[in-house]
Amino acid sequence: MKFLRLSAVVATTVIAPAALLSPFATTATGAESSRPAAVSAPDVSIPLSEEADRITILRILEYPNNGRGVRDAAQRALDGTAQDMRHFLEVEQHRVRLDDYRVEASRLTESGGPDVREAALAALKANSAEAVRQFIEVGQYRARHSDYAVAVSQAISIGGPAVREAGKAALRKDTLQALREFMDNGQHAARYQDDRVRVTQIVSVGGPKVVADGRAALRTQDAYEVRRFIEVGQYKSRFLDDRARVVQISAKGGPAVRAAAKTALKTNTVKSVQHFLDVAQHDARAKDKAKEKAKPKPKTKPSKTKAKAAKKA
Repeated sequence: MKFLRLSAVVATTVIAPAALLSPFATTATGAESSRPAAVSAPDVSIPLSEEADRITILRILEYPNNGRGVRDAAQRALDGTAQDMRHFLEVEQHRVRLDDYRVEASRLTESGGPDVREAALAALKANSAEAVRQFIEVGQYRARHSDYAVAVSQAISIGGPAVREAGKAALRKDTLQALREFMDNGQHAARYQDDRVRVTQIVSVGGPKVVADGRAALRTQDAYEVRRFIEVGQYKSRFLDDRARVVQISAKGGPAVRAAAKTALKTNTVKSVQHFLDVAQHDARAKDKAKEKAKPKPKTKPSKTKAKAAKKA
């Protein structure tokens, strides 16, 4: 059987085509940290037989990160003649893979992070197969590492204690895998812990409705429900607590207080209810007191003792 000696570049792309990764946030396989090694495999021999060529092409098709061009060309070769398969292995796969690389680089100029976009544009601007290949196989990973590091720093700057701790730990490891793990999973788990602490703090100073709804959110052990209470639920609950306070104050107040409370409850907005609690009730109470003081004092009849004393005098 005849054997064909292939160069390192040809052999590597036949056996292990480089992964075409998706944008900044995610990858097609979830193994973004496993950066393809630089092309450095020794020369290998591929047997010149139709069956061996078919097996090699099928192995290429098994890689999920192949671009559409490689997949389509490989399938056409399998559907064709022995010469078509040999032509694919020796010539066409390398051409269409570079086309796929260019397509991927173009996509990353739109969907990647800032550094990935800049590196992709530079590779495309160079307008050479080597520059595009270098970006896809090496450069994009370096750029993605930088983008993730920036994203982690941003999360730390606005996060709670748990988020800051987890983010700093990822930065200390300083690997693409650690940074991506924090962005994809770690920050969310840490934020849930921070949110639970925040709800507990809100409950500790809240009214009856805030306490009941906050505890209910915590019991769900659902990150969405806990976050929803912080962003929405606590305000609705506090409004109901404030309305209840207005009703209680009105029941014990004078005419002006009752009138002001009635107006606030009828308007039924957070602003009107809060204004009554902060300002209007005090103004109304002052009016009630002033009105009470302005009332004429009833004349009191002299006591019998004082009357008898006056007659004797």
